[in-house]
Amino acid sequence: VYLIAGRSLFSLDAATGETEWSVDHGSAATAPVVADGTVYTSDNSTLGAYATRDGSQLWSHTPEVSDGLMFVENPAVRDGRVFVGAQHLQALSADDGGVQGTAQVETEVTGAPTAGPDRVYVPTDAGQTYGFDVGDGTRSWQSSAMSEAFSYEISPVLADDTLYLFTDDRIVAVSRSDASVRW
Repeated sequence: VYLIAGRSLFSLDAATGETEWSVDHGSAATAPVVADGTVYTSDNSTLGAYATRDGSQLWSHTPEVSDGLMFVENPAVRDGRVFVGAQHLQALSADDGGVQGTAQVETEVTGAPTAGPDRVYVPTDAGQTYGFDVGDGTRSWQSSAMSEAFSYEISPVLADDTLYLFTDDRIVAVSRSDASVRW
């Protein structure tokens, strides 16, 4: 079990609750994400990767932004890549955090990416949801179903062939294949 409390990242034994290790993390903005032996954490500006076995920091990454304002969202991990949203969507190497690609959006990414089998989906502050190809980063999908939303900062949820888009007071189900609204 991995959690952040105060300025520390903890690994707890799931059976006993005993602390296995803890490391100074700084200030966490989101819950940790665990994939393939790595714990990923984000704060207001940096994504960190830590080994699950002992908490040693493997790498960190601070996305470049043009206006100095950003909030690094929780990442999505798929096929050896870590996808992180800030002012745009970046694909990082899970091994060393090196940038493998950047996908530009017309506005800022406002929620954590959601990785599907072939695309990574991100919400934006204009109410658009974009889907980028996992392999080459090209934009291959777009939904305007939330374009009238005042606040669109909740990450999409993927189940089978449906992507669920959320605001504080609205849920829309759209097709993962063609972005048509199902309900």
